[in-house]
Order: sequence, then structure tokens, then C-alpha cells
Amino acid sequence: LTGLEQADSGTFTLAARRPATVFQEPRLLPHMTVEGNILLPLRMRRTPLTPALRARYEGWLAVCDLAAYTKHYPYQLSGGMKQKVALIRGFITEPDFVMLDEPFKSLDPRAKQQIIGHIRATYPDLSLLFVTHNIEEIPLLAQSLLRFREGRLASYTLHDAARIDAADPSTAQYR
Repeated sequence: LTGLEQADSGTFTLAARRPATVFQEPRLLPHMTVEGNILLPLRMRRTPLTPALRARYEGWLAVCDLAAYTKHYPYQLSGGMKQKVALIRGFITEPDFVMLDEPFKSLDPRAKQQIIGHIRATYPDLSLLFVTHNIEEIPLLAQSLLRFREGRLASYTLHDAARIDAADPSTAQYR
């Protein structure tokens, strides 16, 4: 979906005009500060930092507890802090579709809850493709569920994912 690899077969059409991707590794540029890494997509698109964008940026920094680290470089951050920078960078441009590849695996539970709460409150109608191996994360963001086994789609449901039974991660059966 990101276009980073060629598909082996099949086709798809991504209708999003402003897609974003957040990988499970932060993929920060080491020569740029936290602020530089976060604002890079805006600079690349030559999008001016309007008061509204500045407020969104500062809101994300507060949610992620990074306001004091904007002038730090990636080597000065913990793994979780780097991932928070990557998450902010993915959402700062107001995307209309976000692909999330295990974006919370390096975050502590409190940080994960804060960030997911912020995503849900700030972007209630945003379409997300959320990949995770942690079944406890599914009800936090999902409205439908695709389950894969051995590289193939095993099931697809449009039911409310909040009904997923996190106590049984091997089957993800519904109550």
C-alpha cells in the first residue's frame, strides 16, 4: 500500500489524497532535531506553519510529553520517544488515511493510551489501516477486523471490534 515494494499479484486502488505511514521503527533522520523530523513533511510540501498547524504540533508534543525535547536529536532520545516523534510526524499533515504498522510496540501502556485517546478525539472520522500482533490493542482503534493466518486472509468482520475477547488471543472470538 505504501508503494515501497512491488505487489506479487493483485491490484488495489488507494483513494486517499493525503496518505501517511507510521512504521514500527521510527525512521528518524539523525541530523535533524525532534522538531525538524516532525515538521519535515510540512517543509517538503512547502506548507507554511500556520497558527493552526503550530497549535496541532504543540498539542501533539503535550500528548506525547515531548515539549521539552524539540531541540534534541534522535541519539538523545529513548526508543519510545523516537516512536512518538514518528507518530506525530505521521499525523501532523492532517492525513485522510494512515497506515500504522505496529506503531505502539515500543510505548509504555500510559503513553499508548494517551496517544490513542488523542487520535480518537482529534481524528474521529480518519481511516486507519492498523497492523498489530497485540490483540489488546485492537479494540482501542478498530471498527472492523481482518485476521490473517499463514499469509492469507482468514476472516473479515465489520462488527464492533470493542467486542473482541482479548482474553483469548489465539482465536479473537467475539462475545
